[in-house]
Amino acid sequence: MATFTRLQTILRLQSRRGVVVASASKASQTQFLAIATVLPNRSKVSSAYTKKDPSVSDKNRKAKAKQMEMIDDAFLRSGLSKSRRNLKKRPLVISTLGQIIDPYIPLSKKNFFLSPTGLKQRWQAFKSFLKSTYCVAVIKRKAKPFNISDFKLQAEKIYIATNEALASQDKTRLHTLTTEIAFHELRSAFKNRQIKWQCLGTASAPRIINIRVIPLEDKTNTFAQITVKLQLKQILAVYDQYNRLLTGSEDRYKQPTEYVVFERHLAKPNSPWRICGKIVPNFGNPDSTASGNDQSHMTMAAAS
Repeated sequence: MATFTRLQTILRLQSRRGVVVASASKASQTQFLAIATVLPNRSKVSSAYTKKDPSVSDKNRKAKAKQMEMIDDAFLRSGLSKSRRNLKKRPLVISTLGQIIDPYIPLSKKNFFLSPTGLKQRWQAFKSFLKSTYCVAVIKRKAKPFNISDFKLQAEKIYIATNEALASQDKTRLHTLTTEIAFHELRSAFKNRQIKWQCLGTASAPRIINIRVIPLEDKTNTFAQITVKLQLKQILAVYDQYNRLLTGSEDRYKQPTEYVVFERHLAKPNSPWRICGKIVPNFGNPDSTASGNDQSHMTMAAAS
C-alpha cells in the first residue's frame, strides 16, 4: 500500500509539471499503468495463486501468475522494489509486555490474623508465595542457568548502571538496560535536565518480593518479571537547563526503599534482564496489599 501511494505521488507530481503519463516514454507509461491497474488487487491475486484455491481453474491460475510476474517486472524496472516478497506484511516482534503483570508488595505490618482483613492479607501472601515458587521453576527450566542469589546481585548492578547511564545521558547503554517503554518514559521525564547521581553503598541486601511468568499469544512466548526490593545510599540532584537546582542535594544522601521490576523475554535465547518499571507502595489503605504502577522515575525516589 505504501508503494502504491508513492506511485500515485509520482504521477501527481508529473501531471503538475505538465508531464502527463500519455506524453511520457512508452516504456515508463506501460510500467506505471501496469502497477496502477493491478496493484490494488494484488493481495487477492497472491492469495488465490499461492493457496491453490480449488475454485480457481488452471487457466485462470496461469493468467494470474503471469499477471504477478508483470507486476514484479514493473517494480524491478521502476526501482520501487526488488522483489514481490517486500509486499508481504512484516512480522510483529514483541520484545516487552509494556506493563507490570502483578504489582504486589506484601504489607510490612498485617492486621490481627483472626480478623477478616488479616485472614485476607495472609491468604493473598500465601497465594503469591505459591505463584512465585512455580514461576522460579519455569524460569530455571527456560533460562538456564538461573540462581536467585546471583540474580539479586545482578539486579542491583543493573539498577546502578541504569542510573549512571541516565545521569551521563548515555542513550545506547540506557536502552540496553531498560525496556522500550521505560526508556522513552525516562527520556521524556528528564528531558532538558541535568542529573547528578552517585551510589555510596548498600543500606540492606536486595530482596526478591514477587516473581511472575506470563505467556503472550503463545505458550512458548513467555515473559518473566521479578520485583526486587532495593535500599541504596544515594545522592541525587536534578538541575534544569539553566543549572538551577530543582530537587535533591549533592551534600546529603538518602536511602529510599524502592521496588524495581525486572523483565526478561524467556522465549529469546540469551536475552538480558531489563528494568521495565517501578512499583510505588500504597500502604495507606489497610485493605490493600497491592500497590500502584509507575513505569518511570527510577531515580526520583531518592529525592522524594
